Amino acid sequence: PAMDSGGRMTTVFHPVAATARAHPNHTVLHTPEGELTALELCQRVAKLAASLATQGVCAGKPVALLGPPSLDWVIALHAIGWLGAIAVPVGPGPGAVIDPSVAFVLACHVPAPSGRQLLEHTPATTMHPEPNWRLSDVRLWMQTSGSTGSPRHVPLTTSQLFFSAMGSTIRLGHQPEDRWLSCLPLHHIGGLSILYRCAWLGTCAEVHPRFEPSLVNRRIDAGGVTQISVVPTMLGKLLDDRNMRPFPQSLRVILLGGAAAPPALLARCRTLAAPVACTWGMTETASQVATARPGDLPRQAGQVGPPLAFARVTAADNGQLEVEGPIVGEPLRTS
Repeated sequence: PAMDSGGRMTTVFHPVAATARAHPNHTVLHTPEGELTALELCQRVAKLAASLATQGVCAGKPVALLGPPSLDWVIALHAIGWLGAIAVPVGPGPGAVIDPSVAFVLACHVPAPSGRQLLEHTPATTMHPEPNWRLSDVRLWMQTSGSTGSPRHVPLTTSQLFFSAMGSTIRLGHQPEDRWLSCLPLHHIGGLSILYRCAWLGTCAEVHPRFEPSLVNRRIDAGGVTQISVVPTMLGKLLDDRNMRPFPQSLRVILLGGAAAPPALLARCRTLAAPVACTWGMTETASQVATARPGDLPRQAGQVGPPLAFARVTAADNGQLEVEGPIVGEPLRTS
């Protein structure tokens, strides 16, 4: 990685490429369409990036990414980033909004809107050269209503995504054979952050197109899934489907966020000794801000855990909180 005149690191290696060099035969992506090793994913990404480059995509250009979670969607996300362009994940349905400044649209298995340049998802025969990522560059535009209720796009940089991934890992732990099951929407940061976290750690992301409690439980019970992210309603459905059957020891993290966990749900988790880690985060912080250790369930409603290693949270005026650290860039006040 490059350094500036003061000896500060300014770039990092692309995480997909770095993992392919270190562990080429390690499975890093599992979907209903199939699995890819680190080397296979890297090659697929570099070839699609070469194709997108011939279609006009380049560094700094925002590209709307449409479609349900799938193998092609993940490849497209990383290919957009491979070129230094900005990925703009767009939610499903007729209410989806594409920012007017986004000229390029890459649609995976869904009809694409007219009026913008539609990109082909056909890979080239050659691979685009491997890039480095500048820490200050914007990687994503994420749509959020936040606490204001007004939809807006939030830019997230390489630095925010990197420090978010490292802070989460320090709190939750890391094993080379980890597999994080993703059944959250990928146009929200809670789901999308899983892909970047796994890319930097060289672990496997198991991506499901939708949340199906019985399927998720079968995958957990099969022993390969070690981590999963859910919101309280999803966890309640998983517990209902299990009918009080304990989770296997192979599942070491249930990251629970998105809303306050009801006391009754936490009581059920406590009975099962479920490895729940309550968390609070925001789009603006590239996901988690404060997270408990797995199994350290709160005794009071609304509690989560201490801030991550790269976050500091303090009380501000008018009942707001101020978040500081590299996961957010400039200090951020939030209600």
